[in-house]
Amino acid sequence: FAELVFRTMGRTHEGLGSSEASARAVSAALTEIGVPMEGVVQLDGSGLAAGNRTTAGTFVSVFERMAETEIWDHYWASLPEAGTRRELGRMYQTAAAGNLRAKTGTIEGVSALSGIVRSRDRERLAFSILLNGTPSTTRAKRVENLVGARLADFMRTPGRGPNAIVEESFERTVGPGESSQRYRVRAGDNLSVIAYRYGLTLGEMLRANPRVEPNRILVGQWLTIPQRGGGS
Repeated sequence: FAELVFRTMGRTHEGLGSSEASARAVSAALTEIGVPMEGVVQLDGSGLAAGNRTTAGTFVSVFERMAETEIWDHYWASLPEAGTRRELGRMYQTAAAGNLRAKTGTIEGVSALSGIVRSRDRERLAFSILLNGTPSTTRAKRVENLVGARLADFMRTPGRGPNAIVEESFERTVGPGESSQRYRVRAGDNLSVIAYRYGLTLGEMLRANPRVEPNRILVGQWLTIPQRGGGS
């Protein structure tokens, strides 16, 4: 089914149902709603091709952008619900049952679970777990279940809602004739997503943070956000 949708998008967008045309159509649609596509390689619609590449941050960005659209309710309803035998038959009798909706992915050595969960205080949390090179996808799915249940049971400290957490992640420093921002990395971030959020390219972010490894940023790490067209 996913492959048919994929090929139909290519046919509608370019008049061709080839994998190349279909991948361009998907990329155009996601770019239009603000999903950063750097580093994404899509060879098919089913997700079975070993050469497919994406990041957890890209999946989280898809959920964030879809939540801003008029079709959000339909999109949410389309995701399999945890704790139901006919949908996502996992995480029974946990906080995730009835509160987590996600899509799975499994090929040899790879297991994934990406979706959205309602926490104890009804906050919506987007998440993506991608496990590569795992010797046991069964064990990997147990880890995914534990993470999903823990997220559903999560509750923020009173008085520290999402806005307070976001504001605490920023620091502005002002010097003679210039200003710069620093950003503290949060769970689910990657460098491409942060750059896109500030209207920057990945190259500009790397030049402002020369000691940062682009694929190894850590939660809690501070990054310099340069002024557009300037230095750091």
